[in-house]
Amino acid sequence: MYVLLQTASAAILFFGANTSFNGFPALTSFVAEDSFLPRPMMKRGHRLVFSNAIIILTALAVTLVIVTGGSVDAVVRCLRWGVYRILDGGYGMTNTT
Repeated sequence: MYVLLQTASAAILFFGANTSFNGFPALTSFVAEDSFLPRPMMKRGHRLVFSNAIIILTALAVTLVIVTGGSVDAVVRCLRWGVYRILDGGYGMTNTT
């Protein structure tokens, strides 16, 4: 039971992190279209990805590693808090119109 619980928790954290890296550039593009973020966030690079959003996401990830001193325990705590907060609240999965 312990191994199953740990495996399930690791899978949730993995897919939560993977979703944010895949979805963040597209999300920032949609929000920039509505003028809630700077317009350069809508710019697609030569490989049809949102280059500016990827650069910002990379800078935030590097900042997190520097702030935590590269401690895996600290980064996993931050990731766990963010993933479970999103999953509990169901943000982005509801229709508000």
